[in-house]
Amino acid sequence: MSATSDMLPLPELERIRLARPPLALAVCQVQFSPVFSVADAAFIGAFQQAIQEQYPVAGQSVQLHVDVADRTVQQTQSHQWEFSDREQTWKVVLGQTFLTLETRRYANFGDFIDRLGSLLDALIQHIHPTLGLRLGLRYVNELRGNAGRWAEVISRDLLGPLAVPAFRANATQATGLQQILLRYPEHRGVTIFHGAIPTGTTVRPREGMSEPEDEFYLLDCDVYQEFPPMAGLTLKPEAICRLVMDLHQVNYRLFRWALNDTYLRSLREE
Repeated sequence: MSATSDMLPLPELERIRLARPPLALAVCQVQFSPVFSVADAAFIGAFQQAIQEQYPVAGQSVQLHVDVADRTVQQTQSHQWEFSDREQTWKVVLGQTFLTLETRRYANFGDFIDRLGSLLDALIQHIHPTLGLRLGLRYVNELRGNAGRWAEVISRDLLGPLAVPAFRANATQATGLQQILLRYPEHRGVTIFHGAIPTGTTVRPREGMSEPEDEFYLLDCDVYQEFPPMAGLTLKPEAICRLVMDLHQVNYRLFRWALNDTYLRSLREE
């Protein structure tokens, strides 16, 4: 039995291939104890060389963090490196405490896992983190094309008041969004953010692309497990990939449960 079998115990349904998946972004992140040398370009050079065939476009960004406590303001900076393919479909972000793989589209989850395994190999060989602290897999889906008719798209159990026409006619973004926090034993959790949004997108568009202007329904699910320092995650690619596949099972159960069958069939059509 999967270690995540009790998370979102919804029905297990067959996997189907979608011709038009509503995926806006899939993100897997491994957090680990700090490796401060990541701020040094010379230090991460070997890591870049190991992944540059798939992610040839490289850049650096500096994140500014502001913490206000006890009437004092503290500012800290963190350096992170970004690597992407030429089409801006796949991106890798390396920081002093995390590695992230994200994509806007993939052919199948096996491809995602293969890429993640290769990245973890490069991380362990060249960055040398010692202790894993958190592992998460997040899917951001933006369902479009049925504006104002969300009862034809989303399960009524999830849709709630927006399934009632009298409510939907006067609902706004402020009243249409809901966050659900689910927590489980062994430091595991699921965070669901969903609702109707009148325009735009929750994901930064590719360079040179404008934001969509139509209404969409957001289904954003983050499934994760945290690892206390005394019992940290062992940083072995095979073990981490198996855990990510378990997290994917939870995400997929929610996705299938949340969508109406008729709408799902429309996404399968070529």
